[in-house]
Amino acid sequence: MTLSEETTALGLLLGGRSELDRCWEEEPFVVRGLPPFDDVCSLDDVNRLVFEEVHDRSFFRLFDGGVEQPAATAARRRERAPGDNAALLDPDETRRLVAAGHTLVLEEVRTLLPAVDAFTRALESELGHHCYCAAFLSPPDAVGAGAHWDVGSVFLRQLHGGKSWRLGRPVEPAIRRPWNRASVTFEDPVTFELGEGDCLYIPRGWIHEGHTQSKHALHLSIAVQATTWGDVLHAALDRSERSSPSLREALPPAWRMPSDQDAVTELGRRLAGVDLGGVCGPVDPVRRRAGSAAAPGISAWGTGS
Repeated sequence: MTLSEETTALGLLLGGRSELDRCWEEEPFVVRGLPPFDDVCSLDDVNRLVFEEVHDRSFFRLFDGGVEQPAATAARRRERAPGDNAALLDPDETRRLVAAGHTLVLEEVRTLLPAVDAFTRALESELGHHCYCAAFLSPPDAVGAGAHWDVGSVFLRQLHGGKSWRLGRPVEPAIRRPWNRASVTFEDPVTFELGEGDCLYIPRGWIHEGHTQSKHALHLSIAVQATTWGDVLHAALDRSERSSPSLREALPPAWRMPSDQDAVTELGRRLAGVDLGGVCGPVDPVRRRAGSAAAPGISAWGTGS
């Protein structure tokens, strides 16, 4: 997929960026009646990948009533490779399970669909944040993942059928800790009904749970791995430390940070050498410091949106 000069990724996803600028990481919103998304991802694409081609079982996840099923579910061994680690997805068993009420999650969408990867790279460039994609194929009257939050904002583009989403406010502002699978409570709940051609924006940390309607549904989840102000400051500090001996000096033996003004002044003196000018310009959305939060969405805590 190649975006024309007149078409931006945000234009294709949301019809523009004005509402996103207004609601970014604060309030959810839905955009309706968007143009077709088939050039990026479609039901035919997902059906072909799942039921006509052969792929690693690790590319997929299955859920029943909000509970993830074991990795051996709908798996078959390769002809020559022993053990569960080499398992492939069994398309016939997958078809039976989806018909019986399971939700199928395709994780490696960018790997398997070049058009999704091209679109997402363009979106990353416009947002300045790394993005992770997954496709959710659900049967009628089903719950994919149970109520949870994600550690990044999420765009849900409805590609086929419809889905009802219940949202509640986050447990803490600008959350970075992944959901721990504990039960969650919906505070000030709101409901959004999505149909084909709609896109829902869910800010970081908002509790959410989706239910399909009267027919099979497919949506593409695009999760944002946010680059934060803290990330920018860490990058500046890491770079400055390499060139500043004063930042590399060890603390005195048995030193404790005192609460007096002299200690604050000394720390400020050393931080004055941090080169903030080096972080100016576009943010590289792929680079993140070691030990930062996992990518949001299903890769962060094992289920997804």
